Amino acid sequence: MFSIRHTPEMRRQHSSKGFTLIELLVVMLIILILMAALMPVYSKILLKAKKEATQGMIGTLAASLERYNDAFDSYPPNSASGDDDGTLYDYLNGKNGRGVAANVGTPREKHFEPFLTLGKEYIKASTGGDKLIIVDSWGMPIHYFNCKAFVQGSGDSKLCHNPTSVDIYSTGPDKLKDATTSEPGKETVPERGKLSPAEKAKSDDISNF
Repeated sequence: MFSIRHTPEMRRQHSSKGFTLIELLVVMLIILILMAALMPVYSKILLKAKKEATQGMIGTLAASLERYNDAFDSYPPNSASGDDDGTLYDYLNGKNGRGVAANVGTPREKHFEPFLTLGKEYIKASTGGDKLIIVDSWGMPIHYFNCKAFVQGSGDSKLCHNPTSVDIYSTGPDKLKDATTSEPGKETVPERGKLSPAEKAKSDDISNF
């Protein structure tokens, strides 16, 4: 009966055909460890990029509003909620909320033109889908307040950061408004050294003030 003798060369060829299961598991474990170590770094970089992009977008929006004010000597009106419900987008693109030309009949009607110069990533359909709204890098509506009209209408200028123009802000990564989350009369006093719910919500806001 014949038998095959494995020479050292044959054994080396056999053992070099591929990785063993243990070797593959070790490689996968190393990859998972590296991913776990790099994820926080990547998240910080992504967060910083979104903040910077939103800050730049707000600057662009503020410049568009100034061009609008130069043409009509006024800023677009406030929405009922304080969020952009389509009013801001419509006015800066030459239409008001009813879909007809805004500012028709004003002395500066000849200057009528679209004023908005934002990328498509900052424009999305409203909840009802009937209007377009301006959003931040987290897809949340931009908050806008016409301080100029508010002060001219005998409003308290101390309530505005920019009493002669407009206040614009994004709720930032936490997507929370700076309003209190407690019921009236039942607000909790924050511990020493800690922020209140309203202060926490405001702490990561991004604005033009």
